[in-house]
Amino acid sequence: MQVPEALVLLPQLSLLDLHGNCLTSLPARLGECVHLTQLLVGNNMLTSLPPGVDALSGLTRLHVCGNPMAPHCVPPALRPALIGSISGEESLRGAGECQEAAAAKNGVA
Repeated sequence: MQVPEALVLLPQLSLLDLHGNCLTSLPARLGECVHLTQLLVGNNMLTSLPPGVDALSGLTRLHVCGNPMAPHCVPPALRPALIGSISGEESLRGAGECQEAAAAKNGVA
């Protein structure tokens, strides 16, 4: 499943919640969504973030856990916004949030 590139035509987009959609990639021009404060793309099939995503300086929440993504795929500038963990990496912030979100989605919580 792919996200349309036209997404960047939404200049005031501040929250993008695409978790749990079996996505294999994100729009290449995602970094142009300069008003984005929350990018929630956990529990997909993402192995990387698109180039230019480090331009999202206003990002306060980045949820990527549950993807087969190596920790180095998250630009250092975005690490303060990370919630949960990446590919088994020790939790950076929001410990347990990924598991709680997955449990809630599955009706366990």
